[in-house]
Amino acid sequence: MSKEYTFLTKLKKFQKDPSKKYIRKFRIYPFFTYQRLDAWLTSMSLLGWHLVDSNLISFLFEQGEPKEKVYFTYTQMPREGGAY
Repeated sequence: MSKEYTFLTKLKKFQKDPSKKYIRKFRIYPFFTYQRLDAWLTSMSLLGWHLVDSNLISFLFEQGEPKEKVYFTYTQMPREGGAY
């Protein structure tokens, strides 16, 4: 089974396909637990649920074929003065 690497970044506005199944999970992951978030997203992918959209506390998954995706999450801290 080959690994597919996915970077969790700001995704484009997602539009659901009515022919597919989706689930939304609510989780809170503080910045110091991103490794746990990465592991959870990978385990969801192994179950056949692939991340298609997310925000601060919710994750939208689309059902598909189980495959091993390796997720990498990060945060960008604002610089002094509030600019990135």
